[in-house]
Amino acid sequence: MPSIDFLCKDCGHAFIRLVFKGDDTSETVCPRCGSGSIKTQSISESLFDGIASSSSLSKDVN
Repeated sequence: MPSIDFLCKDCGHAFIRLVFKGDDTSETVCPRCGSGSIKTQSISESLFDGIASSSSLSKDVN
């Protein structure tokens, strides 16, 4: 499921919204201040993109 990173132009709050097929993101508002003046930062195909290659998940063998 894709997710979109947004940035509020009014208060600077960054937030993520999961997007379902057919969702209209043009009506997205900032959850902190309620402003509709937001900017799309990036779009990810999956909320878990890149986790498998993250070093935080690797096992520490000592």
